[in-house]
Amino acid sequence: MRPLHAIPLVAIAASCASTPNLPPTSYTIEDQGVGLTQSFRGANYGLGNRMWSSGTSATIFYCGTDEEDWVQTSLPIAGERDLRDIDIRLDGEVFAMAAGTGSHSALYFMEGVTSNWIEVLTNPDPEGFFDSLAFDEEGLGLLIGDPIGGNFTFFRSYNGRNWNRIEQTRCPTATKGEYAFAASGSILLATGPGEFWFATGGSRSQIWHTDSGGDAWLPTHAPEVGGSESRGWFGLGHSREGTLIAVGGDYTNPEHESTVAVLRPDAGEWEVTHMRGFRSAVLAVPNRPGHWVAVGSHGADWSSDDGLSWKPLPLSGGHALAPAGAGSVLVVGGPEQAHQIVRFGA
Repeated sequence: MRPLHAIPLVAIAASCASTPNLPPTSYTIEDQGVGLTQSFRGANYGLGNRMWSSGTSATIFYCGTDEEDWVQTSLPIAGERDLRDIDIRLDGEVFAMAAGTGSHSALYFMEGVTSNWIEVLTNPDPEGFFDSLAFDEEGLGLLIGDPIGGNFTFFRSYNGRNWNRIEQTRCPTATKGEYAFAASGSILLATGPGEFWFATGGSRSQIWHTDSGGDAWLPTHAPEVGGSESRGWFGLGHSREGTLIAVGGDYTNPEHESTVAVLRPDAGEWEVTHMRGFRSAVLAVPNRPGHWVAVGSHGADWSSDDGLSWKPLPLSGGHALAPAGAGSVLVVGGPEQAHQIVRFGA
């Protein structure tokens, strides 16, 4: 749709070295020295052990976990768009999603390794707003947008290049004032072939589930945490052992205690716990069963008992999370919050 441009690369001198040997249950926090000048809401980890982050002014960083430097890339065809999500397809292909009203919402695909970006989807709805993107383990992609005409909006792709709208009548209905938050790139989550979850907020909060690649959705009767335009579920996480955790709260009251919902494998209903404040993202720590990290704009917490209890992490906050190798989690936030890596002992 727009001409392609080469991506200028800027090497940033900041460490993303491998995990050190730590005693059990301990952790270290490493300041990565990047991400201070933009707000980052997208984070992911893909093929080749490479971490990615995306943010305002079409800014993208990447770093291999066995390399030494972060590299900043630009995405010229995105202009000054806000890249709220970045996702990696099973074959290592990188996709960046811009959020904004109407055509300010768009989806970009990186052709080759840090070479050219192609715009593969532009929001066709003048009042629409893209919220989150996810690919399952077979490469099926879903993209969710705010409700249009009373139903949430979904686009689907089987190859990452061609995206088609799912018929509105197949998509979940929304009450007036209900939407999905584009806060962390994790409000839509893939957990298996054709299996996705998404969560909502605003006037009402719900968590929906599909095992048909978006053809049919069922509500999961999660706890109600909405009730105003700033409240609801903001992030979903899933562990290799099968536990699903939802976090959220009120972003206008970030230090007020928030509800955490935990759905364990084969459980019939959600368990409810609480956290110290608003949290927009939650992630299972790779290769550390039962360990989780949650972050929000004003703080962070971790759990070692699969979400039953939460302890504070000494971080000023963050917006999004991604794996950073075994036992490690990347935290991105900003502005004035550098990328951090939290490394847990074995």
